[in-house]
Amino acid sequence: MATVTGYPGSFQKNMSTVYTFKEVMAEQKKPLDYKIGKAVEAIRQGFKLSKSAVSVAFSGGKDSTVLWHLIRTYFPDAKYHVIFGNTTVEFPESLKFAKRLGAEWGDENVQFHEVLPDRLAEDGLKYEAQKEVLEWLISEGQIHEVLKADGKLKSTLSLEKKATPDMWEDFKSRGLVWKKGTMKSFNWCVDQYGYPILGKAASKLTARRINIDCFLKFSNSESEKLETLEYYDQFAR
Repeated sequence: MATVTGYPGSFQKNMSTVYTFKEVMAEQKKPLDYKIGKAVEAIRQGFKLSKSAVSVAFSGGKDSTVLWHLIRTYFPDAKYHVIFGNTTVEFPESLKFAKRLGAEWGDENVQFHEVLPDRLAEDGLKYEAQKEVLEWLISEGQIHEVLKADGKLKSTLSLEKKATPDMWEDFKSRGLVWKKGTMKSFNWCVDQYGYPILGKAASKLTARRINIDCFLKFSNSESEKLETLEYYDQFAR
């Protein structure tokens, strides 16, 4: 394993330290060799702290490619997994590059994995159909059958199962059904969860859109509803 020498004691600063913007700007102005040394030390600590198999998230972009190259260069004997998450909306060139690099850089110590989204185990309704079922249950006075005591939806499946056979046939004829075996692709996620404009962590959308609709209509928690509505109106509508 290669070692990095010739750096000041501050180089050994705890890698979990939070840096200020001013400190980051100062670091960016330092020589490339210094930056490489900092990166290598961070990687070394990562391998040292890991209590199980090490995995490297690889997108095929410049950052993860450089990270993988540093590991290959400075830790040639390390054993680890490289995981490429295929979002199903990759640029063809990016997809080709990621797969090529996986074939060229993978070996007996480095296992390359292309990961694809799961597939639906059964037919499911698109969001527009789910909304129709919700409104129908409300009009029929049956909405309580799919809600928890706090007003939240028991599950998306519980609502979909309330749709009658005739409703399902109608939805199918209108193209509002996700068929069994459909991959949970980016398009499926957008339909069920909304566009990830700033990501779910930023928008606080941690449930499907139909679940949030029910929560906003029936939850007794006014403070939670107000906070959710603020983000939902801003990011999901």
